[in-house]
Amino acid sequence: MSKSRQQNFIKGAAILSVSTIIVKAVGLFFSMPLASILDEAAYGYFFVAYDVFAVFNAIATAGLPVAVSRMVSAAYAKGRKKQADRIFGVAILIFFILGLASALIMAVFSRPLAALMNYPGADLAILALSPTIFFCAIMSAIRGYFQGRSNMTPTALSQIIEAVTKLVLGIGLAYYVVTAFGESASSLSAAAAILGVSLSASLGTVYLLIYKRKQNKIDREDTEKGDETVMRRKEIAWALIKFAVPITIGSSFLYVLDLIDTSIIGGALQSIEGVTEAVASGYNGYWGAAKKLFDLPGAIVIALSTSLLPILTAAFVKKNQCGVNRMTSLSIRFTFLVTIPCAVGYVIFGRDITALFFPQDTAAGAGTLLTIAAAGVIFNGMLYTTNAIMQSLGHTVVPIINMSIGGVVKILMNYFLVRMPEININGAALSTAISLAITMILNLIAVYRLIPKAEKPWKMFGQILLASAVMGGLSYLINVGLAPLAGGNIAVIISIIAAMAIYIAAAVFFKAITYDEVRMMPKGEKIARILRLKPSGADEGDYE
Repeated sequence: MSKSRQQNFIKGAAILSVSTIIVKAVGLFFSMPLASILDEAAYGYFFVAYDVFAVFNAIATAGLPVAVSRMVSAAYAKGRKKQADRIFGVAILIFFILGLASALIMAVFSRPLAALMNYPGADLAILALSPTIFFCAIMSAIRGYFQGRSNMTPTALSQIIEAVTKLVLGIGLAYYVVTAFGESASSLSAAAAILGVSLSASLGTVYLLIYKRKQNKIDREDTEKGDETVMRRKEIAWALIKFAVPITIGSSFLYVLDLIDTSIIGGALQSIEGVTEAVASGYNGYWGAAKKLFDLPGAIVIALSTSLLPILTAAFVKKNQCGVNRMTSLSIRFTFLVTIPCAVGYVIFGRDITALFFPQDTAAGAGTLLTIAAAGVIFNGMLYTTNAIMQSLGHTVVPIINMSIGGVVKILMNYFLVRMPEININGAALSTAISLAITMILNLIAVYRLIPKAEKPWKMFGQILLASAVMGGLSYLINVGLAPLAGGNIAVIISIIAAMAIYIAAAVFFKAITYDEVRMMPKGEKIARILRLKPSGADEGDYE
């Protein structure tokens, strides 16, 4: 691969972070009108369908993209370009079969699955979402290949294409159904919105196939002729499956736990006197809306993790222990820098932020849930990062065991908490935060056993928390002062913008942010000079 096309960790993380912010912003704009167009029951069915989808999508795509990325990265680290191409050829066939099978099973059994979830009205939504699995499988193969080459551009652009077309098609179809059949057609309107998701996934797939075809032409021109030996296809398939199966089984098990959890929440809510299926579905819609905002910081961390995996794998393959230590420390610090201020912001402005994106009724319920679950944002982000670190080093089982323990804790807590009338759906938010905390602690213990010389997390946490606390306190005072003058929503928007500036200043003052983190941003070196941050002396080669 030519130098001009090779993206390092810094650039890859920046590209995916920007695309993630765009995608999540578009996703919120998708949720805003959708919550207004659909009634509460239909909005709940929408999220139930996604819970079912997550299980089948995990079976088709959970482990293999990581395996493809890791194997392609290792092949390129050793200069074996033909090997990387053959890995992709084997992977795309496996993805095609798994994706098609999973989509068909989800479609055929959509009605029993909806009944199993205690939401029979979600059957059409589940059916409409089933084709998405096939398209996601194909996209995962191509994304995994390019991520292994540290080229994050196709992943970023395909995600943006999906998000924008989902917004247009999903809202358009939902509006048409509600207009034609009335708001009472809850099941059909939820299915229409989700059909837009499936169509958007197909467009994302088409883009990636075109991109891969163009890349093949470039590679044929750049590749030097030689006698490079490559593994047999059977050996590659076995290596992919051997690495991916633990992740796939574990992820599928985790999503099954989430599925059980959703079913338990639905049943527990309906066991409360006066709570019908429609009311329970409405509560589930509140939690689904809250999770959209809850997952936003984690999505940015996923961008980091995706970029981290091939770079850390290459350092590991080359036996560059200094690079492994530095990359581990940098990724953990970056995770804290993103998630801690977000958690503080959700505690202070949880209800106000949800009011910016959702109707009043939805925002009131979702805001409370977001505030309760806020601390879980930190634990969730660290979970993604530590999983990527362990997978980069070839350890796939430990993360799954740890997440399974957290998942079981979450189910047990929900079973007892949600059925209490005075707690009800709030129990889902509380159990989420606690279960993620348990999993994060277990993951950090495992990571520092593997990489004991990496910078310890508690050395980073205090400074970043202090900067975030200053940000939270000052932005709260700004909001209180502006609200009577400018109105609630405008005051919140101004306060959030001010909070970003305050956080950067406080992070620099308390030395919570270093040159290495700032360098990750677009125009990072220029920004570092403005903030008067100096290089730590680390060799940039250690990161590549």
